[in-house]
Amino acid sequence: MTSELEDWSGEYLVVYEADNAPDKVFNSAANLSSGANTLQAAFGVSDGNIDYDDTTAAATVTIAKIEDTGYYSIKTASGKYIGKSNDTNGIDESGSALDNTIAWDNGSVKITSAGGAIMRYNKSASQFRYYKTATYTNQQPIQLYKLTAAEPRS
Repeated sequence: MTSELEDWSGEYLVVYEADNAPDKVFNSAANLSSGANTLQAAFGVSDGNIDYDDTTAAATVTIAKIEDTGYYSIKTASGKYIGKSNDTNGIDESGSALDNTIAWDNGSVKITSAGGAIMRYNKSASQFRYYKTATYTNQQPIQLYKLTAAEPRS
């Protein structure tokens, strides 16, 4: 799990934790606007590090600071950028960067789109989405697990 950072740039897994352990992972290689954007967290975690493998690679998101704006882009393994242009439920996908802010909020990560919707995990629907500010507290908080050096792949 990540803690508050000055710069959130890097490669991460977006994770929902149950009992302080990874339980579900945002599947960033999926069709994100469908309900099938969740993976069971079937990867190894040791000493706070996540084992890097093909499943981890497929779920990775790349977060990059958008210069001089205070925003971050979030690029998925499928090559799409995500965000939400308005304060409604769902995920917008784009071929170009979408604005998000990222903050540490009471022990979890708060990713807020430029439209105001907040990324969370919905247990009953088993999916990650941006949720409108009026209802996002009904959803589960998320964490970012930063990936360190990737293992070479053969």
